Amino acid sequence: MDIANNLTLGYLALRNGSGIVSDIIEIGKESKWSHVAMILCDPIDISSNPIEANKNSWYCFESNTDLGDNVHVIPWQDFILKESNNPIVIRPFIYENNTTMPDYERVKLIVDKYVGRPYETHVSELVLAAFRGNSSEDLGSLFCSELTALVLQELGLLEAGRIADNYVPADFSTERPNALKLIGALIGNEICI
Repeated sequence: MDIANNLTLGYLALRNGSGIVSDIIEIGKESKWSHVAMILCDPIDISSNPIEANKNSWYCFESNTDLGDNVHVIPWQDFILKESNNPIVIRPFIYENNTTMPDYERVKLIVDKYVGRPYETHVSELVLAAFRGNSSEDLGSLFCSELTALVLQELGLLEAGRIADNYVPADFSTERPNALKLIGALIGNEICI
């Protein structure tokens, strides 16, 4: 899917799913969140009060089993309709300055690199992530939090000290305030959508 040429990484979206994998992730990490996605939007739409933003031009970049078991980009409206009965929160990125906000070219390069990659095929990798037990990076297939960590690391926004395979959705929530070592940015509070 082609995305508009003015988009950047604006928010993280967290939700709880209704499938077996979602239940395992939530129980295993004692968290209400089983999925994380990245929201691509116009920089002017990044706000601590996004309710007023024009979400018609927002996209979600995610790895999920809902649409072909792979990494994909979908319109925001499709993302919120997928599981309309489950709560969704978003967290805005707060960039230190314009140089730390990723520009369209960097975002597009990373999106193109990962779109189409299969959803995680090794269940053991998902289980080990909950205990920070993966000892090496396997990028052949990606789960949602692994993709999110990879993207943040490649954008220079997340310290590379922990491998991406050892992140879970709760690490991107306010449930784990010290789980992310961000560089040049913060992530704001959770905002219910």
